[in-house]
Amino acid sequence: MRHETTFKVVIAGAGVAALEAAMALHEFAGPRVSMQLVAPNTAFSYRPMSICEPFGYTPARAISAGRHRGVRCAELIVDEFAWVDTERQTAHTDKGAELAYDALLLALGARIRGPFRAPA
Repeated sequence: MRHETTFKVVIAGAGVAALEAAMALHEFAGPRVSMQLVAPNTAFSYRPMSICEPFGYTPARAISAGRHRGVRCAELIVDEFAWVDTERQTAHTDKGAELAYDALLLALGARIRGPFRAPA
C-alpha cells in the first residue's frame, strides 16, 4: 500500500455492480478512500430493461453519471479499461491513462454479442 492519507481505489465498469460498490465504499470509508471510476460514457443505463422496448414498453432510462450518487463520490474517467500491471499496481485505459491504485475492482459486466447463428 502506498504511503498516502487516502486509500486509492480504481473501479473499472459502469454497471450496477460498479456503482453499488462505489456507494458502499463511500458509505463505509468516507474521506479515507479516494475512488476513480472508469466508464465508457457519461450515462448509466439499466440495460436489462431495454429488452422490453420492442414490445411497446417505455424505453430504459438513462441517468447522467453526474447525477448518480455512485459516480458523485468518485472521479469519473470517461474511457475503457484496457489492462492491469499488478506489480506496479496500475490500471491502464484504452486512451493511455495510467491509474495507480491500492485496490482495483473489476466490474466489467457482460459483453453484448450478436444473435446466435446456427450452422448451415
